[in-house]
Amino acid sequence: VQPPGGRFEVLTLHPDLKVTSIRNSDSTPVDFLGHGDKKSNPVPLYLQWDRWLSAGDTVELTFDYEGEVSREARGYFYVTASALWYPAPVSRRRATFDLRFGTPASYEFVSTGNLTSDRREGDVRHTRWELERSTRNVSFSIGATDHIAFDNPTGPAVEVYYSDELHRELLSSPLATGGRLEKEVAADV
Repeated sequence: VQPPGGRFEVLTLHPDLKVTSIRNSDSTPVDFLGHGDKKSNPVPLYLQWDRWLSAGDTVELTFDYEGEVSREARGYFYVTASALWYPAPVSRRRATFDLRFGTPASYEFVSTGNLTSDRREGDVRHTRWELERSTRNVSFSIGATDHIAFDNPTGPAVEVYYSDELHRELLSSPLATGGRLEKEVAADV
């Protein structure tokens, strides 16, 4: 909860997304105004707590929302909503995340964090990604991608997901520099 505390919190969320419900850790609904409210759809998302909260209090929330946050190019989807694809405080403070996605099973999918659950139901892949350390931003990648894994004996393993076809198309631009992505990334790692 941001200073000075109180009964309200203001979050941001992309205006193309619609919030359908917000629940606290014991599944009690949290009142909200904004995204999904039939009267308005402003960028701010206003939450109203059932009691006064002090600055620094931690609240665990589950948001259910839907909408378009990406565009497709050559079988690869890129996030167009930047950091606004998930609800976040206006100040963009650090937080831990427990992300759950339902995506087409035919596409590769990767997100920020550790993959802790991966199951398929028909044509839908359900994944869960958890971050134990706090961060300001999280993202994801979905599409027909290539995958390179680098083992690093002195540090963490690194995995890179990319679209070779899209990368080659971008390289055909007169402003592009570089060559084969897998060789350039290998040199960086």
